[in-house]
Amino acid sequence: MKEKLMPLFALAAAVGFFTTCKEQTEDLHPEMGYEYFPLEQGRVWVYAVDTIVYDPAVGGTAVDSVRVYFRDEVLDSIAAEDGEVQYRVDRQIGNSDAGPWAPHNVYYLSRNDRNAYLTEDNLRFNKLIFPLQSGKKWNGTGAFEEFKEVEIAGERLEMFKGWESRTAPVIPSLVLGNLAFENVQPVQVADYEAIIERRYGLEYYAPNAGLIYRELWILDSQCQVCCNGDLGACDGLPWRDKAEKGFIFRQQLIN
Repeated sequence: MKEKLMPLFALAAAVGFFTTCKEQTEDLHPEMGYEYFPLEQGRVWVYAVDTIVYDPAVGGTAVDSVRVYFRDEVLDSIAAEDGEVQYRVDRQIGNSDAGPWAPHNVYYLSRNDRNAYLTEDNLRFNKLIFPLQSGKKWNGTGAFEEFKEVEIAGERLEMFKGWESRTAPVIPSLVLGNLAFENVQPVQVADYEAIIERRYGLEYYAPNAGLIYRELWILDSQCQVCCNGDLGACDGLPWRDKAEKGFIFRQQLIN
């Protein structure tokens, strides 16, 4: 994995109309934005995935990059004890967008009137909150320990340190490869940086498509390779130059 590795939804009623008629329309409901997190059996997403991995090595840092493809299909749904319906997504992996495909992993998607969730490897992420509005903030990783360690290329990192989700202004139109989208909602899932740590995450969601793009930078450095441990010299250097372990990940919808 290499290199750097979230929508505002318009309200149906105009502000002026709402203000004028407020006393008569207290039961008006704004658009919630559920179409940004579609759930239905049989839905398929195909993603191109580029990753860059930084791995400590004798005499420096080994950098490895690879492109693969994910084919995610909603196979069935399961009702939990609390009544929430979880949709099981089967992920397959391949070396081209046409396959052949091999089993990779399984994750679960669910949604209620206020939140959209993704559960993977027993970690539950709060991906969106409804109604979708620019500038909202929430703890997307509050269901587990912030300092939980994750192993990447044999090295352990506090992957979720400093994560906080926030919606940014909607993007009216966006082209990704051969696909064009309107009213794309960005969600920044992380933007934490210290001299020796970088945690950055960005996701794009589109109406009736769901997740169309994800980018993650999970990088650590002790500034040994670049700067012989001199933190002053290390501060301000691009992370591509000073990263010693971790990864950059990009996932883009192509079909």
